[in-house]
Amino acid sequence: MATTLKDVARQAGVSHTTCSAALRGLPNVSPRTRKKVLAAAQALHYNTNLSARMLRSNHSGLISFVVPDLSPTYYSMLSVELAREATSAGMQLVVQQSQHSAFEESSIIGSALSSLADGFFVAPVAHYTDEDLSMLIGDKPAVILGDFTQTTQYDRVESPNSEGVNSAIQHLRQQGCTSIGIVGGMTDDKEADIPEGSSILTLQGLRMHAAMDALADLYHENRESIVNERLIDVGWNSDEGIRAANLFMEAGMPYDGLFCLDDEIALGMLHGLHEAGVRVPEQVKIIGFNGIRHSAISTPTLSTVEVDLPGMASAVVSLLRRRIEHPDVETLPQKVTVGTILRARESTAAGNV
Repeated sequence: MATTLKDVARQAGVSHTTCSAALRGLPNVSPRTRKKVLAAAQALHYNTNLSARMLRSNHSGLISFVVPDLSPTYYSMLSVELAREATSAGMQLVVQQSQHSAFEESSIIGSALSSLADGFFVAPVAHYTDEDLSMLIGDKPAVILGDFTQTTQYDRVESPNSEGVNSAIQHLRQQGCTSIGIVGGMTDDKEADIPEGSSILTLQGLRMHAAMDALADLYHENRESIVNERLIDVGWNSDEGIRAANLFMEAGMPYDGLFCLDDEIALGMLHGLHEAGVRVPEQVKIIGFNGIRHSAISTPTLSTVEVDLPGMASAVVSLLRRRIEHPDVETLPQKVTVGTILRARESTAAGNV
């Protein structure tokens, strides 16, 4: 006979309600009680039956997060924050990668697993129209993440990429930089099968375009000139950052300030320059973007534009939960823009914040 929730509650010595709350990850259960319930569930080989839960409440508690790619640290960090917020709200997060393919994105959303989901968080691979999104998502609640799609039918949460880029460039100027370069291009953008009339522009592309526009305005140059003269075109990881450091030195170190589109690139550059004896920030100042934890403990510590990912996750989960719990309440789609914080540290000779 299959183990039931009552069996687990009896084994743990708690009520049926407390047992259910502990297994769902609700915040009103003490860590000690949750640990006891989980131990009982493991000992009895108990697994939550999603189908049974759906029959009882018409909700599975599952939320699907469809993301283009988990390689950029940004999406990995966001997934952690979303999972934490979802658990606090009594939901479980399932993260799936579309690999920058609209076909794969559609397949994921239409899959058997996703059919059990109560709703979706979607970071689309393209600039979709509302009609495209409606065909893609169907009638389930959804929150669209990112600046990629300007929807008027779905709730949307975005981060101010352009504002963050501009604050980084402005900081380098305030620290005395007169010649600024960009590190990290759009090499991670992939050819994608997208609906006719849509266009692909990933997180990498958005930041890259914002950086090119900022420098074009600053130096009164066109984008082509910025790409040819002020871009070190590498991928978005620390190994590519080391390669960027070598390219920078081979070119004769033509910039006194470098804006890296991602912290991992910047950390790789710091390592590569340190190994070659180039002093940061004395010879070149470096700033990154995202605010990953390692940026605060590198040598030197890395200045960065930190995205409020906890705030983003909180807004996303709150919006979707409202749609799930009150499906009959018609409210206009909401747009929430989360903030960024400039963390000025040693890599730009600005102390350690």
